[in-house]
Amino acid sequence: MLGVYSNQLIRGISRTIPRAFAACFASAPGAPETISEKWPPYNVCSLPFNIKPNPNHIKLKEPHKRANSLIRQLSIEAAESARKNMDFDSFKPGDAIEVTMKKRNGSKTEEVFRGICVAKHNDYYNSTFTIRCNIAGEAVTILYSTYQPDIKSVKLIQESYLNKAKKRTHKAKLYYLKDKPILDIRIASNYVPERKYIDKKKNNEWLISRGKKPED
Repeated sequence: MLGVYSNQLIRGISRTIPRAFAACFASAPGAPETISEKWPPYNVCSLPFNIKPNPNHIKLKEPHKRANSLIRQLSIEAAESARKNMDFDSFKPGDAIEVTMKKRNGSKTEEVFRGICVAKHNDYYNSTFTIRCNIAGEAVTILYSTYQPDIKSVKLIQESYLNKAKKRTHKAKLYYLKDKPILDIRIASNYVPERKYIDKKKNNEWLISRGKKPED
């Protein structure tokens, strides 16, 4: 009988003593709960468990990394500054555009090139776009720097020219147009599309501005 009571007493003590110790070390009532830091942090997951990150670590310590960061920042600022004086319409590969060049080399007239944008590369001030156009009966591919000062304006003639603005051009590079007949890329100077934008609402606004009936 005594053995049974002693076993029950031992069980009760073993249950209550850990709780009493935990209550002593617990935070006071009403105190804000502290969130334990997760270990290991995301930036040291590849380090051994006993190595902590250096809080005094300097980012871009290597000279070539600092130089690349500085060049990138200068490129961003130059692109933002040049964009303020630009007369460019938004366009994508597959759109028909008109590029007007400023007068140069004593020329009295401006050069105008109409063609299809076959590629577009976005890299801040180093951005470029390529058009495929017809010059004097010959198919020519011209690469332009987006922010070059010789360009006066870039106007959108028609979105998705090959599909007549009925559906989008899903390819980002249209170099296959080099193998197409010249009549497929020829855009006359008096060409006016029946449909300019793929978006129906935007296209109806364009039709109304030209005094035409919008699409149903």
